[in-house]
Amino acid sequence: MYQRTKIVQAFKEAGLEKSKNKKMPAFVRYISENPKICWPDAAKEFREKYFDLYDDVVKVILRTEDALIISNLLKYIDLTKEKEAGPVKKFLRDADAFRNEAVFMDMIENYYANVADSIHSKAMLPRSVLSELSFKKRELELIAIKKWQKDEKVEKIKTAVPRLKKHN
Repeated sequence: MYQRTKIVQAFKEAGLEKSKNKKMPAFVRYISENPKICWPDAAKEFREKYFDLYDDVVKVILRTEDALIISNLLKYIDLTKEKEAGPVKKFLRDADAFRNEAVFMDMIENYYANVADSIHSKAMLPRSVLSELSFKKRELELIAIKKWQKDEKVEKIKTAVPRLKKHN
C-alpha cells in the first residue's frame, strides 16, 4: 500500500521516529510494521493509544500534499472539534491551492461547513475551486429555502387546524 509507505517516509523525514516522546516512535513503528493496516484500523488504534500526538502526526500527513492520503485522513477527523480542525484549517490557509486542487475540491464537497472560512481566506484559488465554492454555496442556499418553505407550510397547518376544530 503506497499510502502507508509514503506516510512512514514522511514520519521519518520529520524525525518522528526519533522523538523524545516515547509514544511517537511507538506509533511510527506500529504503522511501519503493519503492512496490511487499513485506515479504519489505524484510526482506531491512534484514537485509543496515541491521540495526544494528534497535532504532530496530522501536520506531517497533511504536508505530504497527497490528495488520496489527505482525503482518507479527513474521513477519520472530526472537523467539528477545534482541536482536530485546527491543523486542517491551517493547512488550507497555507497550502498552495493550485497544487492541492483535488484536496480543496474534496474539502468543499464533503466538509464545507467546517472549512469554508479557511478556503475563502485564500487570495488565489483555481477556477475549479471557485466554481465548486459557488455551487456549494448555492446548494446550501437552496436547502435553506426548502427548509424555510417547509417550515412555512407547517406553520400554516398549525394555525389552520385550531380554526378547523372550531368550525366542526
